[in-house]
Amino acid sequence: MDVLIIEDESAASDRLINLLREIDPLINVAKVITTVSNAKIDLRSIEADLIFMDIHLSDGVSFSIFESLEVTIPIIFTTSHDEYALEAFKVNSIDYLLKPISKLDLIRAIDKFNQLKIKQIDFDQLNRSLQKATYQKRFMVTAKDRIITVKTDKVAYFYAQGKLVYLYRLDGSRHLIDFTLQHLEKILDPDHFFRINRQFIINLEAIKEMFAFSRSRIKVSLEPNAPESAIVSSERAATFKKWLNK
Repeated sequence: MDVLIIEDESAASDRLINLLREIDPLINVAKVITTVSNAKIDLRSIEADLIFMDIHLSDGVSFSIFESLEVTIPIIFTTSHDEYALEAFKVNSIDYLLKPISKLDLIRAIDKFNQLKIKQIDFDQLNRSLQKATYQKRFMVTAKDRIITVKTDKVAYFYAQGKLVYLYRLDGSRHLIDFTLQHLEKILDPDHFFRINRQFIINLEAIKEMFAFSRSRIKVSLEPNAPESAIVSSERAATFKKWLNK
């Protein structure tokens, strides 16, 4: 069996590949695709028996792959979010797997695939289900010797400094949190939060001013003041402008 993996987290794709090899050495991973844009290109020419597809990729929601591309390959969705309307994924795909994927769940999903072989997927319904998803509502943080919760709408931005990630509140306070920016991108409401570069995810409400910067980049003045310049990277600038115009 030839499979495709559409996943942007290398640790997750490596784990899935190792589990598939343990389950059946004859399963061949034809390719690992990491972005929506690459998937739209590769799926026009690559043949496979089954796709394992993460729902959120670095450049968008994977369902958008099918807006201009007809895919008849059966799909098993993978997701980090148990808040999604997963019943819809059950109805409209071979199966879904909640990450981190367990070997037993993977075996069951492959068995289900072998029994069903192919099933028509209603991507409009899946998109509606995704829109009903519950994004992160609050974060548990520490403040000196206290444990408190911060509502997401009170967050100004998230800032990565090396391997550390800080949550900055609109009132100017900051808290160290145990999340990566990559994971935060997936659990924050994209209508309100945008990752402008490798160090910042910002809340629309925290933007004070914006200025044209070199090489088509945009400098964002944040409130409260950021620990360093918040500049929208050139590769994200066009998407950022679309986000502002929603």
